[in-house]
Amino acid sequence: SHSMVQINNEKIENLAKPRRADLQGIRILWDLISLSLSFHLFFVPFVDISFFIQQMNYISNYPTNITPMTILIIISRLAAVAYLIFAGMLYFKQHSLLYFPTPKIPHYFDEMIFTHQGEDLNIIIVNKGKQKAIMYFGGNKEPVAINADKFASTFPDHTVYLVNYRGYGGSTGIPGEKENYGDAKAIFESLKKQHSDISVMGRSLGSGVATYLASVKDVNKLVLITPYDSIQRVAQARFPLYPMSLLLKDKYNSALKAKDVKAETLILIAEHDETIKLARTHNLIEAFSESHAAKKSPIISKTIKDTGHNTILESDSYYKFLQEFL
Repeated sequence: SHSMVQINNEKIENLAKPRRADLQGIRILWDLISLSLSFHLFFVPFVDISFFIQQMNYISNYPTNITPMTILIIISRLAAVAYLIFAGMLYFKQHSLLYFPTPKIPHYFDEMIFTHQGEDLNIIIVNKGKQKAIMYFGGNKEPVAINADKFASTFPDHTVYLVNYRGYGGSTGIPGEKENYGDAKAIFESLKKQHSDISVMGRSLGSGVATYLASVKDVNKLVLITPYDSIQRVAQARFPLYPMSLLLKDKYNSALKAKDVKAETLILIAEHDETIKLARTHNLIEAFSESHAAKKSPIISKTIKDTGHNTILESDSYYKFLQEFL
């Protein structure tokens, strides 16, 4: 009888060991969830965290008779709430994740203030007084003034207008897709009165603005540098679990607008672009192949070796291709 009790106790202990291991695994999982939640809640400080504290205390005081289904329910609740919190962060913080306004930096080039819809846009002018012109739209972190020196020597026969978006480089206002499109169109219409033809360049975020402008206005030539098919698809690849078509406000769908572009087009690709994946650029090139421009002449695409999303600006080949095309 005594030996039977001893055997039964050993069986009970052996049965309990996996449950303790399970508990340890759950606590480790909780630590990972807590770390993730801490990151999310740092960006969303107004969220009530009492729910998570309650669940943490429940798991910490893990009763020996808790069922695997109860554990699964707790973890599922935590995962669901974490998912919703991050979705909320993406929605409410999306503007600050897409736009990074740069301050005005010193330079010795001319400037002009273009007023549109009550906002003053600061535009840097390079090689003032030429008959032909180029409008340039930069990336979401790019102070466009950094291009002035190189553009002055690369385009000696063009006046180049470096456009600072709303909130960038001394411009007033808040940037946005609708605002950037409207400003670009208004500036183009004003400059058209002064120049025989205007070509348009856009890099990264600015490629979406340039594509839009070329789709609604008769531009001479179009240059897109490290471009994408749409910001929505870029974001979807980065956050595959979230419906970016519903969450994202500024989609910059260049692939959709490409078919209406009539201008001869050059697309410059950074070989090791870490920001815009090659699939996004190749998808845009495919969309351009069905454009009005492609019916006149093939879309030209060039890959610049050993360059990244930003270091492409340091390549001699970059300026060579620009000069030859424009």
